[in-house]
Amino acid sequence: MSMNYDPFTIREGSPPEPSANVASKVSPPQHLGFRPDIQGLRAIAVLLVLVFHVFPHTLPGGYVGVDVFFVISGFLISGLLMKENTKNGRISLLRFYERRVRRLMPAATLVLVASAVGTILFLPQLRWIDTAWQLLASAFYGENWYLYFQSVDYLRADTPPSPFQHYWSLSIEEQFYFAWPLLIMLSGALAARVTGRPKLIWGLVFATVFGVSLALSVMVTQRSQAAAYFMTWTRVWELALGGLVALLVGQKAVIPGPVRSVILWAALAVVIASAAIFTEVSPFPGYIALVPTLATGVLLLMGEKGGMLSSSTLMRTPVMQFFGDVSYSLYLWHWPAVVFGMAYLGRHFTALEGLGIMAMAMLASALTKQYVEDLFRNRSEGGSSLRVVAMFVLCAAASIGAAAAIYVPASRAVAASSSRIIVDTDYPGAAALFAGADVPVPDGPAFIPELVIARNSLPDMYERRCHVARPDAEIIPCVFAPPEGAPQSGKTVMLIGDSHAGHWLPALQEIAAERGFTIITHTKSSCPYLDADLIVASTVYPECRVWMEAVREDVLATQPDLVITAMVTNHFAVGAQSQPDNQRRLADGLKAAWQPLADAGIPIVAMAGTPAMERPVPECLGENEDTPDVCGGQYEDVLGRDGAIRTAAAEMADTVTLVDMNDGLCTTRYCSPIVGNVVVYRDQNHLTTVYAKTLSPLLEERLHGAGQLP
Repeated sequence: MSMNYDPFTIREGSPPEPSANVASKVSPPQHLGFRPDIQGLRAIAVLLVLVFHVFPHTLPGGYVGVDVFFVISGFLISGLLMKENTKNGRISLLRFYERRVRRLMPAATLVLVASAVGTILFLPQLRWIDTAWQLLASAFYGENWYLYFQSVDYLRADTPPSPFQHYWSLSIEEQFYFAWPLLIMLSGALAARVTGRPKLIWGLVFATVFGVSLALSVMVTQRSQAAAYFMTWTRVWELALGGLVALLVGQKAVIPGPVRSVILWAALAVVIASAAIFTEVSPFPGYIALVPTLATGVLLLMGEKGGMLSSSTLMRTPVMQFFGDVSYSLYLWHWPAVVFGMAYLGRHFTALEGLGIMAMAMLASALTKQYVEDLFRNRSEGGSSLRVVAMFVLCAAASIGAAAAIYVPASRAVAASSSRIIVDTDYPGAAALFAGADVPVPDGPAFIPELVIARNSLPDMYERRCHVARPDAEIIPCVFAPPEGAPQSGKTVMLIGDSHAGHWLPALQEIAAERGFTIITHTKSSCPYLDADLIVASTVYPECRVWMEAVREDVLATQPDLVITAMVTNHFAVGAQSQPDNQRRLADGLKAAWQPLADAGIPIVAMAGTPAMERPVPECLGENEDTPDVCGGQYEDVLGRDGAIRTAAAEMADTVTLVDMNDGLCTTRYCSPIVGNVVVYRDQNHLTTVYAKTLSPLLEERLHGAGQLP
């Protein structure tokens, strides 16, 4: 005797029998038999996600399929748990979690282990360490929080997706499953003592969770859409909505058949339209997530009695039932197939390739459903809970072993790379462009830094934790005094702006070591020194304005001998109607920020924008070892939008000096990912520390020529 509580299937046995010592006059929810319309709705959800991931431009909002799953899950689990609590007066938590292990872990572990093998075969080694951590986070249902912290970490926000990223939604569901049974049982016990009406108490509890979580979702989405997407607190309202719908099932409401059919077709159309209309920049999962989730609630509430002319007929077709049956395994398999397929091809899929990826995922799903899910789902006759404990331990051990298999060799490679002795003459870096240094031939030494550490080739302000993260607004100045034994000039240079200001720090440190000036940094993620409101990650960024004003006060109080500022070129100002309008607003914002410093007599150097490649360079090089030039870009393509900086500097030419370093990064036609045998970029647009240091002679020359060297 078993029950299933997950959103992928309800084909398991009946609810538990009532306890002999429990008497209740409360009618339990009535939706606990097999409902083919829910199986079909499950198929709709997984197909939306599948098409979105394989052909993202076809259904740009196909991610709403996950939200459909959340509502289904909340509906099923709440109904079954309320049924058990009503009949028995309690919920067997041990049996509940035992069923979760049997139902979910074998298939999930199989995909985790298989994907670890795929990682070794298809992904470059520099991605293995992060992938190993994500494997562990997925195995123990914490992937959503791993991705949350990654999304708010500016340095990792553009990390290529791992083959385990889709486990974030399963993690949220399991966290929900951990708390929800206990909440229902405690609420039922309270009702038995106080009101004798558990459905009323359950309704109040579910509505409270729904309201609080939805409010958090709206607020957090406005501040950080990426963070809101993965947080448990901003998603649990969707599962609570399913619980509220479960409470309404069986309520007397006479709706004529034709009207019911129209409502059901309209609700299904809303779900599909959401997938077609929403995009990755829609403010999701804020209030607009109500559109597909409320429509799903209507389908769950009314679909059981849908007539021949309703959408329930479509849901009951054999094709939809098949996809509903394999939906859990298909969800598990489809994303690794997409990640490994794109890594192998090095590009997006053609129509035929995408269909092939879908077919492979479907085949793997059908086999997993038959030989893994169905095999482990039910406890064998006479079996004990110890077998489930053993299953959990074995699955956990397999996941840990798979993570170690990819983590250990990658970490050893990092250690070996970090300890390697470098001969400077083999690695001229930028000097190969501006000083005509010899560039090693292909059979010369390997380029540096090695790809396994290139992504973490960071300026010192990150290690000192004085680079301000997006959500924060306080200033954290970093002071870099000249090294011991260097001359002491008593001069001070302040480096201010976003992370593109930060990537000039290594070059400045090389100059400071020779000239003896002190460097003070003020840097913040995605926040240039600019007096205007900005939009970042589809949301307004008020913390940037607050931080900028605090930095201005500190600069005016410090009175440095020179201010150097820089910014990435893709910022967007609030209210801009077009790219020319945006550049004009940004230029005005720069001038407004610079003017008080100029009025105080502080010299200002504005660094011209640097190239932005199409893909993260280390990952691209790892996938194209024999053809590294594909990871670069034509000069006019990668240096297209620094007009605001140039415009503002030109309009304040009497007090602001523009320094353009791009001839140390590119030829007049092409920007290479490797120059002078040194990797130029640690991601798409930030310089590696090693390469930035090789730019110091050119930067010193430019500052001296402009009369701006302290």
